[in-house]
Amino acid sequence: MADLLKDVSKFVSKYNDTHTYSQIEWLARGEDMCANAEVSFVAEGELYHLLNGTNQRSVGHKKTWAKLKKIADKYNCYVEQGFSWSWHFIKVV
Repeated sequence: MADLLKDVSKFVSKYNDTHTYSQIEWLARGEDMCANAEVSFVAEGELYHLLNGTNQRSVGHKKTWAKLKKIADKYNCYVEQGFSWSWHFIKVV
């Protein structure tokens, strides 16, 4: 899943206040939310607002989720929101 981590990191790096974690790094933080995720990321600021925005019909909201879904599909994963500030790529079984 190193390539998934690389792709997610590249995507979130376009925004301020984001960080990407491998499964091992996420668990090392002591997090149990979505512990089965291959990759997790956290966001504040712009990306947080795009993903949690009150206007879910906005172009920015839809485009951002479409980009995440494209990455997830590439690696046979889906994106699940954990906390309001965390998103997780979980392998489809």
